[in-house]
Amino acid sequence: MLVLENITYLGKALALRNAQLDVLSSDLANASTPGYKATNLDFARALRSALAAPGDQLGDLSRYVRYERGNPVGLDGNSVSPQRVMMQITQTALDSEADETFGANAIQGMIDAINTSTVY
Repeated sequence: MLVLENITYLGKALALRNAQLDVLSSDLANASTPGYKATNLDFARALRSALAAPGDQLGDLSRYVRYERGNPVGLDGNSVSPQRVMMQITQTALDSEADETFGANAIQGMIDAINTSTVY
């Protein structure tokens, strides 16, 4: 049962990282849109909610999208900092890679355990 829970956790974490990348990509695409406010996904809260949901459901993620605070607002009312968004995209990609590596190593460990414990 623990193995299935870990796989479910990793699957939901990766799906949420993709959702976070979608939000950040939207910010970057709207960096010059007057009045656009920078947003990001509250990953920790979204993950807690997703883990409580049955199966592979993530639930409504829109309630976890928050306006970024502390960004300077330009004369046109836009608060997107392309450099900050690119750093957030990079961090999210690194987090995704770490999740994938952890998952791959866990699965390989299970395969190795099965192969070494097989009795012929």
